[in-house]
Amino acid sequence: LEHTLTARHALRLEQGLHAAGPDAEPLRELVAREHDAVNLLIVLRLRFALQLDELSELPTAPAPGRFLAGGRIEAEALETALRQPTRAEAVAKLVEAARREEWRAPLERIAGGGDLPTLQRELEVSRVRWAVGLFLRGDPLGLDIPIAYTVSKENEVRNLRLLGGGAA
Repeated sequence: LEHTLTARHALRLEQGLHAAGPDAEPLRELVAREHDAVNLLIVLRLRFALQLDELSELPTAPAPGRFLAGGRIEAEALETALRQPTRAEAVAKLVEAARREEWRAPLERIAGGGDLPTLQRELEVSRVRWAVGLFLRGDPLGLDIPIAYTVSKENEVRNLRLLGGGAA
């Protein structure tokens, strides 16, 4: 249910951002990075579930809404990676499809036996670094500065929650 709701929201968000025109490009890129990370993790989680005998086989046909809309990685590339015979080959396809150099090292660690929670955190850190970098390289009169500020505040709140949880 949660994934279905998220997938429908992602589709509506993609349509809205597309209609917003070129001025919304920084926001489209932020959303694309977030959705691409989620989609990569879906592929890898399905592969891990199969490897751990939590699934007897991969889902046969691509289901509509399996992957979140709005990412830069095409659903066909994600399906191709999902169907690769080995984890290393699947990761190679994902690295090629993602075309984000900062994702290469974390994904290669997964191919070599890394774990998904660490990968998820590394992809999140990459997204935050990209967004905060908009303070320096972004258009001061566009959406760039508000995006950088919002992501910085989200990160600060997340860190405060972690500190509070640790202190408790």
